[in-house]
Amino acid sequence: MTLSGSFGEPRANHLHSGLDIRTNQQEGYPVYAVADGFVSRIKVQGGGFGYAIYIDHPNGYTSVYGHLQHYNHKIDAWIKTKQYELKEFEVDVFPKRGDIPVSKGDVIAISGSSGLSGGPHLHYEIRNTKTEYPINPLFFGFYMADTIPPIIKKLRISPIKDRGQVYGSSDAKDFSLKRKNNHYYLELLSPLEVSGDIAFGIETSDLQNGNDISTGVYSVDFYLDSLRYTAIRFETFSFPQNRAVNSIIDYAEFIKSNRKIIRSVVDPNNPLRIFDEVRNGGIFSFNDNNIHLFRCVVKDFHGHEAELTVWLKSKKIAYVWAKSNEYEKIFYWNRINYFDTRDLNMVIPQGALYDTLLFKYSTEPGNEFLYSNIHCLHDIYTPVHESYSLSIKTMNVNQALQKKLVMVRLKEDGGFISEGGRWANGFMTAKVRSFGKFAV
Repeated sequence: MTLSGSFGEPRANHLHSGLDIRTNQQEGYPVYAVADGFVSRIKVQGGGFGYAIYIDHPNGYTSVYGHLQHYNHKIDAWIKTKQYELKEFEVDVFPKRGDIPVSKGDVIAISGSSGLSGGPHLHYEIRNTKTEYPINPLFFGFYMADTIPPIIKKLRISPIKDRGQVYGSSDAKDFSLKRKNNHYYLELLSPLEVSGDIAFGIETSDLQNGNDISTGVYSVDFYLDSLRYTAIRFETFSFPQNRAVNSIIDYAEFIKSNRKIIRSVVDPNNPLRIFDEVRNGGIFSFNDNNIHLFRCVVKDFHGHEAELTVWLKSKKIAYVWAKSNEYEKIFYWNRINYFDTRDLNMVIPQGALYDTLLFKYSTEPGNEFLYSNIHCLHDIYTPVHESYSLSIKTMNVNQALQKKLVMVRLKEDGGFISEGGRWANGFMTAKVRSFGKFAV
């Protein structure tokens, strides 16, 4: 078995919830039920998992099989009857316990590439039936040849804004690494100079034997001297928390370059339960004039590890706090936040932000396509966990056009992304889940 995707692997706006098992770039392989049980859910959709089957097992687990080409004859006939009853191609139905029983080893489907698969493979999950939390399937004894330790590609050192520096600079810095066996290091003759509050991040991946596709790792631990600051394990999570992958990675760097850098920082409103240990929020403070050893240990599921070590020279500095004119308002992560102007209203619910935010706001004139000014809400590099309400005042609009208005987020290339919304009393209101430039 080789993989094109591992459990917990960071993806766009989510953690991967199963294993993507490779099928030799072909469709048409038999897919077997892993244990006795009954088909508890059948989902057919144009995107997502495409053709998918869920099987409940008597031991309290559910197995999930996605991107299938088609089901076996019995399941095909059952779901087609439901599709005709509902007069829908896309269906999500829940057979009763006795409708479609299966035994271990039954061929339940044929592998394919349906939905948003990116190529032929089987997406396979194991979930806790009661909570629906996905669990790393490798805990259930699936054999995979893997004697290759993870790879640590780069180190990123990010000073906390106005509170830290690297070599006297407040900008984040990336460092290329040298490797000897499974040990990674910087090729520097002297310790790297850091001051104040610092976050670390690594770009890492894993390989299995006979596989040229890299996947995610199982665990990441960040240490300073003898203390462990952050310990991450990709073992289980809940789907409502899944978007918090944007809090684990350096989200700004992901938006800019598509690189996924796993951070030491654990934001105060990160809801994921993947952390074995968190010290000081994963922020390292360098307020003495001593030499320190930073370490990062990365492991795959089978226990093979790669270790990065970096000697650091701590240098004391004075904090320089943000000036009051650099932001419009403080948004707190643990309360409801309101922001109002003559032309705009925002209501950000408690829990929508991962951390307290010094919110920035400005406006720009609209253009011939727009029925409002352009409202610049903070920046696109700050992730949002939950949707918030946004209302934008429009210019006078002909009554015939009022139902045709739509709120849009403006892309950097000048294009639009629809955010939907409804118009009433001169304002367009929509639920949005990001910051950036918005208009009507």
